[in-house]
Amino acid sequence: MNREFDSPWKETLENYLPDIFEILFPEAHATFDWSQGYDSLNSELPTLLPDSESGLLRADGLYQLADSDETGGISWVFVHFEVQAQQDAQFPRRMFDYFKRIQDKYGDQVSSYAILADNNPNWRPSSYQYRNRRTRSTFEYDSVKLLDYAHRLDDLTTHRSPVGLVVAASIRSLLTHGNAELRFADKCRLIRQLFERKLADDEVWNIMRLLDWLLKLPDELREEFNELRIELFQEYQMPFVTSFEEIAQEKGMKEGIKLGEERGTNFGRRIGQIQAFEEVLSLPITPAEELLAKPLDELDRMISELKTKVIR
Repeated sequence: MNREFDSPWKETLENYLPDIFEILFPEAHATFDWSQGYDSLNSELPTLLPDSESGLLRADGLYQLADSDETGGISWVFVHFEVQAQQDAQFPRRMFDYFKRIQDKYGDQVSSYAILADNNPNWRPSSYQYRNRRTRSTFEYDSVKLLDYAHRLDDLTTHRSPVGLVVAASIRSLLTHGNAELRFADKCRLIRQLFERKLADDEVWNIMRLLDWLLKLPDELREEFNELRIELFQEYQMPFVTSFEEIAQEKGMKEGIKLGEERGTNFGRRIGQIQAFEEVLSLPITPAEELLAKPLDELDRMISELKTKVIR
């Protein structure tokens, strides 16, 4: 997957799986019993899908869902998701490899889905075929082309779930490649539509981060966009700094645990805050290793300066 799409799509699948199914795979969505919830198995992917001869296997999502049959019975199935952001002749083979590895561990109840997020409208892989003189096999999987939704942007941006904005941003990212002014206009429109939904603060932040990842702007337009964003926080009377500091604190505590006992959560909390402020300001993220080399008072100074930029 293109790195521009990697993190936002993995996070979107993790947090909005039912809505992604409803928007992109509506027939499949109707067969699952979402009242049963679902389990993410993404933490098992690194050991389940190591390197192989067909390339580096890094699946985008693996989930366990409740599938309902015509009699009302429930069976648990395993759903594998891939988002492919560039044309690749080996992609169908990798889909097959993923399927086989997952099936080997979990059994026959495995379904595979591909979201094709590339810019070639004619590239539409949905199967892998193997044959030699005496043996042949065909593996088929469901796939959807994001470009097919380019004429349905209004439906996406007004969908009951805010994840429709994320799908729309993915499409506009493709269509505005090389046109910074048009991308800026699209991003401003999407961020305003996000605020108009009047969602809970944490969900606004989550979707906003995804939009930032997908619709990256050059430096000269990034500051102008941040000014608009701050105006929207004021217009909709959202506790901009308070809400963000809570998110930064949570990120910081997680960072502190990840950094281990060497420097402790005091450093981790500050590093998490700095990186979170940099993220919302669309600034380059300072590596944790670089921040670890700084004294605490220097980290506090950086936090203060970043906070000033946020509220300015």
